[in-house]
Amino acid sequence: TTEQHEDTNDNQTPYTITAFIVDDGSITNATLNYSLSGSGSGTGAVPMTANGVSYTANIPPQAIGTTIEYSVKATDNANNSTTGRMLAFDVTGTPPPGNGGGGLCGASAMTLNSGHLGLDLFATVFFNLMIFIGLPYFLFKRRK
Repeated sequence: TTEQHEDTNDNQTPYTITAFIVDDGSITNATLNYSLSGSGSGTGAVPMTANGVSYTANIPPQAIGTTIEYSVKATDNANNSTTGRMLAFDVTGTPPPGNGGGGLCGASAMTLNSGHLGLDLFATVFFNLMIFIGLPYFLFKRRK
């Protein structure tokens, strides 16, 4: 089984691909094959390093806008080989989703950046207070 690599905005570090390979004999060779499309082009084959049944290899970093398709080919001691399913991921200009930090999780709902630090700080605090305190007050205040 080959793990799906998530889309990434990282175009500086290699992309590690992991596959879990088992056989009733022994694995003599495992190769990561990949092809590039979009901003990048070409193909590559990288030998995988074994650690038990876990095999890893790195795809070199690629330009933003590149789609990377990859599969793993394994050969056993009886010279039987099999190729796993083709998987793909994109190198995008958009950061992958984070694990929080937005809305009411401690981050600003609105940030201003005019280049004037004092004004930006005041306006950001003011507008966020209006959003989180003023707006609910006016929406839910009791009418007489």
